[in-house]
Amino acid sequence: MQLQLGATPGTLLDGFSSWNASAEDAFMVWNSNLANLRFAVVRDSTAPRAEGNRINNVLFNTDVYGDAWGANVLAVTLTWSSGTNTTETDVLFNSLLAWNSYRGGLRTTGTGAAMYDFHRVALHEFGHVLGLDHPDQFGQTVTAIMNSRITSLDALAADDISGAQSIYGIAAGAVAPPTITSQPISRSVTAGQAAAFTVTASGSAPLTYQWLKNSAGIANATSATLSFASAALTDAGIYTVNVTNNAGSVTSSPATLTVTAPVAPTPPVTTTPPAPTTPTGPVVTAPAAVAPTITTQPRAQVANAGATASFPVVASGTAPLSYQWRKNNVPLTGAVNATLTLTGLQSADAGTYTVFVSNAAGSVTSAGAALTVNLPPGISAPPADQTVLLGGRASFSVAATGTGPLSYQWRKNSTDLPNATNATLTLDPAKLSDAGGYSVVVTNAVSSAASASAQLTVIGPPTIAAAPQPQTISNGDRVVLTVTATSGVTASYQWLKDGIEIPGATGATLSIDAARPTDNAAYAVRITNAAGSITSPTAALTVKFSRLTNLSTRGFVPAGGALTPGFYIRGGEPKSLLVRGVGPTLSLFGVGTALGATNLEVVAQESAAVVASNTAWRGTPTLTTVFAKVGAFPLAADSKDAAVQASLPPRSYTVRITPGDAAMSGITLAEIYDVDTLVGSASQLVNLSTLGFVGSGDNALTAGFAISGNAPKRLLIRAIGPGLAPFGVANALPDPQLGLVPLGGSEPIATNDDWPDLVNVRAAFSAAGAFTLPAGSKDAALVITLEPGAYTVVVSGVNGSATGNALVEIYDLDP
Repeated sequence: MQLQLGATPGTLLDGFSSWNASAEDAFMVWNSNLANLRFAVVRDSTAPRAEGNRINNVLFNTDVYGDAWGANVLAVTLTWSSGTNTTETDVLFNSLLAWNSYRGGLRTTGTGAAMYDFHRVALHEFGHVLGLDHPDQFGQTVTAIMNSRITSLDALAADDISGAQSIYGIAAGAVAPPTITSQPISRSVTAGQAAAFTVTASGSAPLTYQWLKNSAGIANATSATLSFASAALTDAGIYTVNVTNNAGSVTSSPATLTVTAPVAPTPPVTTTPPAPTTPTGPVVTAPAAVAPTITTQPRAQVANAGATASFPVVASGTAPLSYQWRKNNVPLTGAVNATLTLTGLQSADAGTYTVFVSNAAGSVTSAGAALTVNLPPGISAPPADQTVLLGGRASFSVAATGTGPLSYQWRKNSTDLPNATNATLTLDPAKLSDAGGYSVVVTNAVSSAASASAQLTVIGPPTIAAAPQPQTISNGDRVVLTVTATSGVTASYQWLKDGIEIPGATGATLSIDAARPTDNAAYAVRITNAAGSITSPTAALTVKFSRLTNLSTRGFVPAGGALTPGFYIRGGEPKSLLVRGVGPTLSLFGVGTALGATNLEVVAQESAAVVASNTAWRGTPTLTTVFAKVGAFPLAADSKDAAVQASLPPRSYTVRITPGDAAMSGITLAEIYDVDTLVGSASQLVNLSTLGFVGSGDNALTAGFAISGNAPKRLLIRAIGPGLAPFGVANALPDPQLGLVPLGGSEPIATNDDWPDLVNVRAAFSAAGAFTLPAGSKDAALVITLEPGAYTVVVSGVNGSATGNALVEIYDLDP
C-alpha cells in the first residue's frame, strides 16, 4: 500500500507523528490477526496517483478521482479486478473534513464542527480492502468497526476479526474472538412451567458466558443455557447473553420471556329453589365494584445524577388498588406503591416510567413519564503535553462527557484565559511567553470537572550563556575555545574563523593542539536548532611568535680574499631563501670603497658542495619580483652584483663572496632573506655568523638582522677575536667590542666589551650550541631580548684603532 497522506500540522492527539504512521499502525492491527494475508506499506510514497494504474494508493483528496464526495462520506475504498484477481485497491480520505487521530468518544473542533478520528476510519476502510462489508446493512445488529456509521468504537471488535479470519485464517498466536452461531429464542410460558434459553458460540477457548435480564447481569447465570425450573411472573423480561474470551466479547440478540398467570377454573353452577318469602322490611343490595381510573398522571422529570426523583400517581376505583411500576415497559421489582421513588440517580435510571393499577374490577396503565438524568461532566480525553517551535501552532483539545450543554474555560497556570471557551484552545503563533501548564474546566447544570494540566513547551532559537573568550598564547601552545548555550531541543554547532566555516568544527568546544601563527584570527560559533540560530561574538586568538627573516653582513674583502657569512636553517622542511652579494650598488649608499664586482656561492657545510651560485644577476624578472616581496633594495639590471633564489633543506650553510676580479678589493654586503610566508613555514633561520676583517671607519665589520612577528625574541650576539686562536685564525682582533643599533638609529641600544662570565650567559652559549670562550677573554657577548624590527651589529676594535679578523655571531635562543 502506497502511503501518500501528506504532512500533519504537528504530532497527532494519540502521539502518531504523521498520517502515514497512523495508517501503518492500522494495517499492522489487521496483520496481527490474519494468517494468510499481510499488508505491506511504502511510507511517504511518491508513486503516481490515479485510478486504474495498478498501484494501491492511500491518500487524502478533495474529490473521488473527479467525482464530488457524497454527503457525510468520510472515505471510500475503490477496487479494480480482472477476472477473479484484484488488480488495484485505492483508499481515499475526504480532505474537506477536519481530521486528527485519537481514541475514545468522537470529538469536535474549537468551532464545534466534527473532528473525525483518522485511525478508526482507516481500520474501517482497510477492512473493505480485505473484502469486508457493512454488517448493519445486511440485517445484522452487532458491535463492529465495519458498521456503516462511525461511533465511539475505536478498535476492531470481535465481529470484525472473526469476519476477516473466516477469509484469511487465524494468525499464529492470535485468538479467534467469540461468534454466536445460534441465538437464544424467545419463550412464552405460564407461571409455574419450566423455561430455558440456550446459545451456541464458537471462538478460541475458554469461552465465558454472562446472562442478563433487562441489561442487568444475573447472578450465577454463567453457562451456555439459562434455565427456569418454575417460571414466575417476575421472571418475565428481555434476556441477552455476553460471550467472552481473550480476543473480545459478543452479545447475543435479545430473547423475550413472557410469563402469564394461570386461568382459575370456573366453579359448577347449582340451582336451589327459592325459600319462602317472609316479609322482613326493605332489601339492601351491595354496590358493584368500580375499575380503577387514573386521576393524576405521573409527570416527566429532569433531575441531576445523585439526586432523588419521585413519581406519584393518584387513582380512583374500588379498593384495594394494587400498583406495579414499569420502566420502558419492564416491571420493576418491589415498585408496588402509589409513588415510585428513585434515589441516587444514575444514567441507567433514565427512561420512561408507567404504572399498572389494578383491582378486582379491572386495570389501567398510566401515561408514560420520562425521567431525564443530567450527568455531571467528565473528562474522557484530557489535553496532551505539546512541544512547538517559536512561531508555530499549538493546539490543546479536550473530550468531555456529560449532559449538554457543556461550557469550557481554559486556564494557564491555574488562571482563566479570556475568550478561551471552546473545546479546543489554539495558540498561533506560539510565543515564548505562552509556555506553561494548560487545563480546562468543563461545566454543565450539574457540576464542573477540571482536566489534568498539559504542559506547553515553546522552543526558541538557542541563547548563549557564555561566549568564547579572547586568548593570547605562545606559538605551539594548546588552545581551547568554549561556548555555553541553552536550547530546548538538540542544537548543532559550527565554528567560524574570520567568518569562514571550519570543516569538522561542530562541537561546543574548539581545540587546537599546537597553535601556529596561521591560527591568528577572530573566532565565533554559530549555534542552530529547529527554531533558528545565533552567532556568538568573536573571540580574537593571538598566537605570539617571532622569527629572524633577514640576516646580513657587511665587511671588507681584500684582494684574493672573501667574505664568508654562515647561517643555519632549523625545521622539518626546505626553506626558500634569497641570497645576495652586493658590491657595486653600495656606492649608491655612499660607500666609497665598494667592491666593483661580486661572485656568490652557497656551500653546504657538511658536504662542502656548492648548492647555488651567481655572478652578475642580470636583472632577472623573477628575482626582481622576489626583491620587492622581501623588501630588499633594488639592484640595477646591468649591475655586477650577485643574487640567487634557492630552496634549501634544513642544515648549516656558508655564503662565500669573492671579488669579480682577483685583484679587486672593497666592501661588500652579504644578505639572506626568508622568502617563505612568515606564518606558514615550518622551518626558520636561527643563526648567522661571519668571519671577516675588522678595519677602522667604514671598514668595521657589521651584521644586520630583522625580527618579524608579534612577540619579542631572545638572542645571543657575540663578537669573537681572541677566542678564535684555538681554530688557527691568524691576525685575530685582540679586543673586539660590539654595539647594537636599531634601524634608523645613530646610537647603540646595547654594547659589550669583554663578555661577562655569568651563569645566564654561559647557559645561552650552551642553548645556542655556540663554542665556549675562555673566562676573562677579551671577546664580547650580549644576551638580549628585542622587539620585532631591524637591527645592526657593529664590530670594531677598542678605541677604533685596532684591526684584525673577527667572528660576529647572532643566535636565536627561542625554541
